[in-house]
Amino acid sequence: MVRNGGHLLVECLIALGASKSFGGPGESYLAVLDALHDTHGKLDYVLCRNEGGAAFMASAYGKLTGSPGI
Repeated sequence: MVRNGGHLLVECLIALGASKSFGGPGESYLAVLDALHDTHGKLDYVLCRNEGGAAFMASAYGKLTGSPGI
């Protein structure tokens, strides 16, 4: 497996304690989505309808759990 910037980003997020990320898939960050898939559940991806909803979900998740809302 070739490691790229997406894998490094996801590894750093996991090391900092993130367990969930929220967003809508886009072509601009396919490397990150591939890396999220390769974590096998260490960092869950919650698919959202739009970016605004993802931001609100991440904010609420962070406030309610105390862990980073990504």
